[in-house]
Amino acid sequence: MKSCNFSVCFALCLLFYSSGLWGQNLFDSLNTAKYADFLFLSANYREAIEEYERLVFTYEAGHDMKLRLVKAYRLAGEPLLAANRLNSLWANPETVSQHVSRELFALKVINNNFHELDHSVERNTLLSPEEKLFFRSSSALFQEDYIKAHTILNQPPPLSSNALSAYRSITNDALSQTYKSPLLSGIMSAAIPGSGKMYAGNWEDGLLSLSIVGVSAWQAYRGFEKHGTNSIYGWIYSAISGAFYIGNIYGSVKETNRYNQQKKSRIKIRVEAVFFNNL
Repeated sequence: MKSCNFSVCFALCLLFYSSGLWGQNLFDSLNTAKYADFLFLSANYREAIEEYERLVFTYEAGHDMKLRLVKAYRLAGEPLLAANRLNSLWANPETVSQHVSRELFALKVINNNFHELDHSVERNTLLSPEEKLFFRSSSALFQEDYIKAHTILNQPPPLSSNALSAYRSITNDALSQTYKSPLLSGIMSAAIPGSGKMYAGNWEDGLLSLSIVGVSAWQAYRGFEKHGTNSIYGWIYSAISGAFYIGNIYGSVKETNRYNQQKKSRIKIRVEAVFFNNL
Protein backbone atom coordinates (compact mmCIF):
# COMPACT_ATOMS: atom_id res chain seq x y z
CA MET A 1 0.00 0.00 0.00
CA LYS A 2 2.80 2.34 0.93
CA SER A 3 4.52 1.51 -2.34
CA CYS A 4 1.36 2.42 -4.25
CA ASN A 5 0.99 5.74 -2.45
CA PHE A 6 4.63 6.59 -3.18
CA SER A 7 4.15 5.87 -6.90
CA VAL A 8 1.09 8.14 -7.05
CA CYS A 9 2.92 10.97 -5.28
CA PHE A 10 5.91 10.59 -7.59
CA ALA A 11 3.67 10.70 -10.67
CA LEU A 12 1.86 13.82 -9.40
CA CYS A 13 5.19 15.58 -8.70
CA LEU A 14 6.49 14.67 -12.16
CA LEU A 15 3.31 15.97 -13.78
CA PHE A 16 3.53 19.23 -11.81
CA TYR A 17 7.18 19.75 -12.74
CA SER A 18 6.53 19.01 -16.42
CA SER A 19 3.67 21.50 -16.54
CA GLY A 20 6.07 24.14 -15.22
CA LEU A 21 8.48 23.46 -18.04
CA TRP A 22 5.68 23.70 -20.60
CA GLY A 23 4.69 27.06 -19.12
CA GLN A 24 8.22 28.41 -19.69
CA ASN A 25 9.10 28.00 -23.36
CA LEU A 26 12.83 28.60 -23.66
CA PHE A 27 12.47 29.17 -27.42
CA ASP A 28 9.73 31.82 -27.35
CA SER A 29 10.35 35.27 -28.85
CA LEU A 30 11.23 36.91 -25.53
CA ASN A 31 13.88 34.38 -24.52
CA THR A 32 15.29 34.17 -28.04
CA ALA A 33 15.57 37.96 -28.16
CA LYS A 34 17.36 38.05 -24.79
CA TYR A 35 19.80 35.38 -25.91
CA ALA A 36 20.41 37.10 -29.25
CA ASP A 37 21.08 40.42 -27.50
CA PHE A 38 23.46 38.69 -25.10
CA LEU A 39 25.41 37.22 -28.01
CA PHE A 40 25.45 40.58 -29.80
CA LEU A 41 26.73 42.48 -26.76
CA SER A 42 29.33 39.74 -26.23
CA ALA A 43 30.61 40.34 -29.80
CA ASN A 44 29.54 36.83 -30.87
CA TYR A 45 28.03 38.32 -34.01
CA ARG A 46 27.76 35.20 -36.15
CA GLU A 47 25.91 33.30 -33.41
CA ALA A 48 23.72 36.37 -32.85
CA ILE A 49 22.84 36.41 -36.56
CA GLU A 50 21.32 32.93 -36.28
CA GLU A 51 19.13 33.96 -33.35
CA TYR A 52 18.02 37.23 -34.94
CA GLU A 53 17.25 35.46 -38.20
CA ARG A 54 15.11 32.97 -36.26
CA LEU A 55 13.24 35.87 -34.66
CA VAL A 56 12.66 37.64 -37.98
CA PHE A 57 11.54 34.43 -39.69
CA THR A 58 9.37 33.00 -36.90
CA TYR A 59 7.99 36.06 -35.15
CA GLU A 60 6.91 39.57 -35.99
CA ALA A 61 10.22 41.29 -35.19
CA GLY A 62 10.28 45.04 -34.60
CA HIS A 63 12.54 47.63 -36.24
CA ASP A 64 15.10 47.47 -33.41
CA MET A 65 15.48 43.71 -33.73
CA LYS A 66 15.83 43.90 -37.52
CA LEU A 67 18.42 46.66 -37.18
CA ARG A 68 20.41 44.52 -34.71
CA LEU A 69 20.42 41.75 -37.32
CA VAL A 70 21.82 44.09 -39.98
CA LYS A 71 24.46 45.43 -37.59
CA ALA A 72 25.44 41.88 -36.63
CA TYR A 73 26.14 41.12 -40.30
CA ARG A 74 28.24 44.28 -40.62
CA LEU A 75 30.18 43.69 -37.41
CA ALA A 76 30.78 40.08 -38.44
CA GLY A 77 32.67 41.40 -41.47
CA GLU A 78 29.88 40.92 -44.02
CA PRO A 79 28.93 44.47 -45.10
CA LEU A 80 27.55 43.35 -48.49
CA LEU A 81 25.26 40.82 -46.82
CA ALA A 82 24.28 43.49 -44.30
CA ALA A 83 23.28 45.87 -47.10
CA ASN A 84 21.31 43.18 -48.92
CA ARG A 85 19.55 42.16 -45.70
CA LEU A 86 18.69 45.76 -44.87
CA ASN A 87 17.07 46.31 -48.25
CA SER A 88 15.16 43.04 -47.94
CA LEU A 89 13.78 43.93 -44.51
CA TRP A 90 12.51 47.39 -45.48
CA ALA A 91 11.16 48.54 -48.82
CA ASN A 92 12.21 52.17 -48.15
CA PRO A 93 14.85 52.08 -45.40
CA GLU A 94 15.51 55.83 -45.72
CA THR A 95 12.06 56.58 -44.31
CA VAL A 96 11.94 54.07 -41.43
CA SER A 97 13.91 55.78 -38.67
CA GLN A 98 17.01 57.84 -38.00
CA HIS A 99 18.95 54.76 -36.87
CA VAL A 100 18.03 52.74 -39.95
CA SER A 101 19.01 55.69 -42.16
CA ARG A 102 22.38 55.91 -40.43
CA GLU A 103 23.01 52.20 -40.99
CA LEU A 104 21.93 52.48 -44.63
CA PHE A 105 24.38 55.28 -45.43
CA ALA A 106 27.15 53.72 -43.34
CA LEU A 107 26.88 50.54 -45.42
CA LYS A 108 26.92 52.56 -48.63
CA VAL A 109 30.23 54.13 -47.59
CA ILE A 110 31.75 50.84 -46.41
CA ASN A 111 30.72 49.06 -49.62
CA ASN A 112 32.04 51.94 -51.78
CA ASN A 113 28.53 52.52 -53.11
CA PHE A 114 28.96 56.27 -53.62
CA HIS A 115 26.55 56.67 -56.53
CA GLU A 116 24.16 59.53 -55.69
CA LEU A 117 25.04 59.19 -52.01
CA ASP A 118 25.32 62.94 -51.50
CA HIS A 119 21.91 63.53 -53.03
CA SER A 120 20.31 60.75 -50.98
CA VAL A 121 21.82 62.07 -47.76
CA GLU A 122 20.72 65.64 -48.44
CA ARG A 123 17.11 64.73 -49.17
CA ASN A 124 16.84 62.53 -46.07
CA THR A 125 14.51 64.12 -43.51
CA LEU A 126 15.53 61.94 -40.54
CA LEU A 127 19.22 62.75 -40.27
CA SER A 128 20.50 65.77 -38.36
CA PRO A 129 22.64 68.41 -40.14
CA GLU A 130 25.74 67.02 -38.38
CA GLU A 131 24.94 63.49 -39.55
CA LYS A 132 24.45 64.67 -43.12
CA LEU A 133 27.85 66.38 -43.09
CA PHE A 134 29.39 63.30 -41.51
CA PHE A 135 28.23 60.92 -44.25
CA ARG A 136 28.92 63.31 -47.12
CA SER A 137 32.44 64.05 -45.88
CA SER A 138 33.00 60.34 -45.16
CA SER A 139 32.10 59.58 -48.77
CA ALA A 140 34.60 62.15 -50.05
CA LEU A 141 37.38 61.02 -47.70
CA PHE A 142 36.91 57.32 -48.50
CA GLN A 143 37.31 58.26 -52.17
CA GLU A 144 40.44 60.30 -51.30
CA ASP A 145 38.79 63.44 -52.69
CA TYR A 146 40.25 65.75 -50.05
CA ILE A 147 39.37 68.98 -51.88
CA LYS A 148 35.69 68.00 -51.91
CA ALA A 149 35.88 66.93 -48.25
CA HIS A 150 37.41 70.30 -47.35
CA THR A 151 34.60 72.12 -49.17
CA ILE A 152 31.90 70.04 -47.45
CA LEU A 153 33.40 70.39 -43.97
CA ASN A 154 33.85 74.15 -44.22
CA GLN A 155 30.39 75.11 -45.45
CA PRO A 156 29.11 78.13 -43.50
CA PRO A 157 28.22 77.95 -40.72
CA PRO A 158 30.61 75.10 -39.90
CA LEU A 159 28.98 72.61 -37.56
CA SER A 160 31.07 71.31 -34.68
CA SER A 161 31.18 67.75 -33.41
CA ASN A 162 34.05 65.52 -32.41
CA ALA A 163 33.81 63.51 -35.64
CA LEU A 164 33.61 66.57 -37.90
CA SER A 165 36.48 68.27 -36.06
CA ALA A 166 38.60 65.14 -36.50
CA TYR A 167 37.68 65.02 -40.19
CA ARG A 168 38.70 68.66 -40.64
CA SER A 169 42.08 67.97 -39.08
CA ILE A 170 42.62 64.89 -41.26
CA THR A 171 41.56 66.77 -44.40
CA ASN A 172 43.94 69.64 -43.69
CA ASP A 173 46.78 67.18 -43.13
CA ALA A 174 45.93 65.32 -46.34
CA LEU A 175 45.92 68.54 -48.38
CA SER A 176 49.27 69.59 -46.94
CA GLN A 177 50.93 66.30 -47.89
CA THR A 178 53.58 66.36 -50.62
CA TYR A 179 54.15 63.34 -52.83
CA LYS A 180 57.13 62.17 -54.84
CA SER A 181 57.01 62.00 -58.64
CA PRO A 182 57.42 58.45 -60.06
CA LEU A 183 58.42 59.97 -63.42
CA LEU A 184 61.15 62.08 -61.87
CA SER A 185 62.31 59.07 -59.86
CA GLY A 186 62.67 57.01 -63.04
CA ILE A 187 64.55 59.79 -64.84
CA MET A 188 66.92 60.24 -61.91
CA SER A 189 67.72 56.51 -61.80
CA ALA A 190 68.25 56.48 -65.56
CA ALA A 191 70.85 59.23 -65.13
CA ILE A 192 72.42 57.98 -61.89
CA PRO A 193 71.46 54.42 -60.88
CA GLY A 194 69.91 54.27 -57.41
CA SER A 195 69.27 58.00 -57.12
CA GLY A 196 65.53 57.52 -57.69
CA LYS A 197 65.31 55.20 -54.67
CA MET A 198 67.27 57.73 -52.62
CA TYR A 199 64.80 60.39 -53.74
CA ALA A 200 61.99 58.17 -52.41
CA GLY A 201 63.77 57.90 -49.06
CA ASN A 202 65.27 54.43 -49.45
CA TRP A 203 68.96 55.27 -49.25
CA GLU A 204 70.15 51.73 -48.55
CA ASP A 205 68.55 50.24 -51.68
CA GLY A 206 69.67 53.26 -53.67
CA LEU A 207 73.31 52.84 -52.71
CA LEU A 208 73.07 49.09 -53.30
CA SER A 209 71.66 49.64 -56.82
CA LEU A 210 74.39 52.16 -57.57
CA SER A 211 77.07 49.71 -56.38
CA ILE A 212 75.73 46.71 -58.32
CA VAL A 213 75.25 48.58 -61.58
CA GLY A 214 78.58 50.36 -61.17
CA VAL A 215 80.56 47.20 -60.39
CA SER A 216 79.00 45.13 -63.18
CA ALA A 217 79.52 47.97 -65.68
CA TRP A 218 83.17 48.26 -64.59
CA GLN A 219 83.68 44.52 -65.01
CA ALA A 220 82.19 44.73 -68.52
CA TYR A 221 84.51 47.63 -69.35
CA ARG A 222 87.56 45.66 -68.16
CA GLY A 223 86.56 42.67 -70.26
CA PHE A 224 86.21 44.74 -73.43
CA GLU A 225 89.39 46.67 -72.69
CA LYS A 226 91.44 43.44 -72.47
CA HIS A 227 89.85 41.34 -75.20
CA GLY A 228 87.92 43.79 -77.34
CA THR A 229 84.39 43.26 -78.58
CA ASN A 230 84.92 39.48 -78.72
CA SER A 231 85.22 39.29 -74.95
CA ILE A 232 82.68 36.78 -73.58
CA TYR A 233 83.51 38.09 -70.12
CA GLY A 234 82.66 41.62 -71.23
CA TRP A 235 79.37 40.63 -72.86
CA ILE A 236 78.26 38.61 -69.82
CA TYR A 237 78.84 41.53 -67.48
CA SER A 238 77.25 43.91 -69.98
CA ALA A 239 74.08 41.82 -69.87
CA ILE A 240 74.20 41.70 -66.08
CA SER A 241 74.80 45.44 -65.88
CA GLY A 242 71.99 46.18 -68.37
CA ALA A 243 69.53 43.98 -66.47
CA PHE A 244 70.35 45.64 -63.16
CA TYR A 245 70.20 49.08 -64.79
CA ILE A 246 66.68 48.50 -66.15
CA GLY A 247 65.62 46.87 -62.88
CA ASN A 248 67.00 49.87 -61.02
CA ILE A 249 64.75 52.23 -63.02
CA TYR A 250 61.67 50.04 -62.51
CA GLY A 251 62.48 49.60 -58.82
CA SER A 252 62.84 53.37 -58.35
CA VAL A 253 59.39 54.03 -59.83
CA LYS A 254 57.93 51.24 -57.72
CA GLU A 255 59.63 52.55 -54.56
CA THR A 256 58.27 56.04 -55.18
CA ASN A 257 54.73 54.69 -55.64
CA ARG A 258 55.13 52.72 -52.40
CA TYR A 259 56.29 55.87 -50.60
CA ASN A 260 53.23 57.77 -51.81
CA GLN A 261 50.88 54.90 -50.96
CA GLN A 262 52.22 54.70 -47.42
CA LYS A 263 51.40 58.35 -46.86
CA LYS A 264 47.89 57.85 -48.25
CA SER A 265 47.41 54.72 -46.14
CA ARG A 266 48.18 56.62 -42.95
CA ILE A 267 45.48 59.14 -43.84
CA LYS A 268 43.04 56.34 -44.69
CA ILE A 269 43.63 54.63 -41.34
CA ARG A 270 42.78 57.84 -39.52
CA VAL A 271 39.63 58.34 -41.61
CA GLU A 272 38.44 54.79 -40.94
CA ALA A 273 39.11 55.15 -37.21
CA VAL A 274 36.88 58.24 -36.99
CA PHE A 275 34.20 56.72 -39.21
CA PHE A 276 33.82 53.37 -37.44
CA ASN A 277 34.06 54.92 -33.97
CA ASN A 278 31.04 57.08 -34.78
CA LEU A 279 28.68 54.41 -36.12
